[in-house]
Amino acid sequence: MADLTNIKPGVKYNIMVEAPEPPKNQTTNTGGYHAGTSGPPPGTPPQFWQISYVGIEPPIVRMYEEEPIEQIPASFPPAYQNSNNEGVEGLLTGRKCGNCIFFEAESGNCSKWNAVARDYYWCATWKTMEPIQALPNYFTQFIDQTPQGVTEHELYNFFIENLKDPNTQEPNLSNLLTPLNGLFSAHGAYLYGDALRRMVDSGNAFDFDNAPLDFFFTNQENFLNAIEFMNDGSLIEFDTPIEQHDSVHQHMCTYTLSKKANSTLPMGYPQTLKINLHGTYIGAAKNIISQLDFANAKIAYTPSNQYFGHRLVLLDNRFVLNEQKGKLVIDIIKPSIRERLLKFLNDNSKAYFLSASASAKFIQWVADRSFTSEKWQELYNYILTKRVLSSSDQNLLTLIENTLGEQLIDEPSYTQIPLYTTVGVE
Repeated sequence: MADLTNIKPGVKYNIMVEAPEPPKNQTTNTGGYHAGTSGPPPGTPPQFWQISYVGIEPPIVRMYEEEPIEQIPASFPPAYQNSNNEGVEGLLTGRKCGNCIFFEAESGNCSKWNAVARDYYWCATWKTMEPIQALPNYFTQFIDQTPQGVTEHELYNFFIENLKDPNTQEPNLSNLLTPLNGLFSAHGAYLYGDALRRMVDSGNAFDFDNAPLDFFFTNQENFLNAIEFMNDGSLIEFDTPIEQHDSVHQHMCTYTLSKKANSTLPMGYPQTLKINLHGTYIGAAKNIISQLDFANAKIAYTPSNQYFGHRLVLLDNRFVLNEQKGKLVIDIIKPSIRERLLKFLNDNSKAYFLSASASAKFIQWVADRSFTSEKWQELYNYILTKRVLSSSDQNLLTLIENTLGEQLIDEPSYTQIPLYTTVGVE
């Protein structure tokens, strides 16, 4: 008889267990045995106890009905649904994940349910967001900025010197941004983050791997006015995009811009641009980029600011050296660190490795959650065997991806990391 070592969900088991023999010299008539015997008479069939067990029904797997068709994270409640569903949007006047206090624009992570949400979905725990006043923090000291009214500062020509047409060697960032000038001159937008970092890495303003162009604003009025500006089709070289405005302040509005058929833009200009207008933070530009999780994203530019009247550059003074080395520095651990790290390591054309401090922060974050499942424990055990955490380690990326469907504890207890670990040693 085979041993049953694994009970599978949804399967009915009928288990037969042979009745034990009574003790020797038993004199009572029990279970069909004759009194005064030590067992059944010869030839008596063995007796069995029958046990039935029905495995627990597997949970219902919910799928998104919109592209991309994929599984909805199990942590979301049953009420999580498309905010455009009948009876939802009209009742809630524009409420959706994208304008909820728990939503993080950079990753799409929902801190309430510890999973990546779609910005146009909604659940009953929705809470209205208000712009966060960005205040100075420890990392603000690393942000260099061209001073107001100064055009001879070393940062003033940073993009002119580093972004050039590969054929003519002429500076070309202005060629990319001039068609978007209304966002800068009238609404005080700052281009920042991933696309700008990729441009510097390639040395060419038109080579940014089609990453979205991200813009932030120093006050709420500029952000809201920029949304209206986009909805009105005020960028004359592009077709009027699909309206993205709703009645509630939101973290981010996303637009896809397509060149008009009669556009005067050169042939080499991208046919489409995806741009994100961010409204999570307001305040001084230096303080806003200080809130970003990766030091490698702390780069910003405005070519014609309504307040300064000239181009303005903001740059983390660790940026250039880190990028030259391919070193990823994590300043702030946020609930979305796993998703952000995966995206960064997967989506870049060159290899990156985590700095010693970034490795220490990430391994502690993993260690504190390692007790919750085998997949977390497997990731933790693997990291302890590594000296470097890098994008070239496909096994590492796979193990991180394997934890995406696992429970994510909000405030886990601290786990002591072994003193002998060499991860992150440089």
